[in-house]
Amino acid sequence: MARGSATYRYEAIQDLLDETSSAISAGAAFEASSYSLNTLDKYFARLLPVWADTLVNPAFTDKDFDQVLSDAKLALQAKEQNPWAKAGLVMNTELFKGHPYAATPEGTKNSLAAAKLAAVRNWYASSFSANRIFVVAVGNFDPAALRKDLDATIGRIPNRNIALPGKAPPVPVPQTNKLIKQEYPQSKGIGYLRGDFAAPSPEGSDFMATNVAMKMLSDLLFNVVRDKYGATYTPGSYIRAFNANYGSLTIFKTKVASEVKAYIDEAIASLAAGYCMSVDPTASEGAEPRMPIADALPIYKALFLSEYYEKQQTNAAVAGQIAGSVLASSDYRNYLLDTDRVRAVTPQAVSAALKKYVLDGKFTWVVLGSKDVTDPVDEASF
Repeated sequence: MARGSATYRYEAIQDLLDETSSAISAGAAFEASSYSLNTLDKYFARLLPVWADTLVNPAFTDKDFDQVLSDAKLALQAKEQNPWAKAGLVMNTELFKGHPYAATPEGTKNSLAAAKLAAVRNWYASSFSANRIFVVAVGNFDPAALRKDLDATIGRIPNRNIALPGKAPPVPVPQTNKLIKQEYPQSKGIGYLRGDFAAPSPEGSDFMATNVAMKMLSDLLFNVVRDKYGATYTPGSYIRAFNANYGSLTIFKTKVASEVKAYIDEAIASLAAGYCMSVDPTASEGAEPRMPIADALPIYKALFLSEYYEKQQTNAAVAGQIAGSVLASSDYRNYLLDTDRVRAVTPQAVSAALKKYVLDGKFTWVVLGSKDVTDPVDEASF
């Protein structure tokens, strides 16, 4: 769509976007696709008809299809040649077996090889339907005028009454922890480690508690895995915000892949014992500055909220937040309650979330590296 419509050629669109410092962007994720216009107020009247026409009357030419398909193949090839991205591909293939998320939005080598423009046109003609589209507009708008403009443009998209998909089932949880060793000769002595686990959805009562727990664990990983043992430069832990949600423990580049799991366990053990990184500068001396979760929690909640709101500094970011609320709960206002949800997190909720999803949860692990990296890794330690 972004490459042109019946009225606007791709080159003309690009010239207009360059002239106005604007952007039309498209993306596909597990649960939804997005098609966005980001522009200054004074250019909105010029850009809206262009953006809308690519939705209502996409050109779908052979030349544009070939270019987009080539770009997709190159992007996938780049992932295969990037060891960290390759580890993610291996993880997703294993984690989502038999799950709707297995249909990776960026495609696979086989699906891209089989892609045809006729299939794209047929899908658009049969399945692109008004009842599966919602619009988020953030800016200095007159709502009545905007509605009139939208009705006159994308309001022409037909309602084909295509049934909405149900929410995806939870991510499959393995019966036991699972380790996949992926040989990657090009890494030459460097290993990459990732462990994924099922996590609560944004609508789950323990979603925010798990977020805070992961932030605490991420700091502990930094202190133990990086500062104490020098095993990696960039460790981390986090959960995502999909309806079928999952989290990750990550070790980006290590020369001691066979030892690093023990260091991860050490960091987890601190949090499980009720301690996190000290947030008191007067009590932060020593190699392992610790503080009870209850004492540090107010600061961690404040830090979490600061990062949360830093991500909402632009209209585009707020639009994304609202869209996420619609996908998670069908209520565009849902994200407005996130501050209250974070503030309501208790030390007991943090410990309970850690126990449920990390200590008692089952992990799928991927260790990727050259043979000298993966061979010494003991599966029993996972």
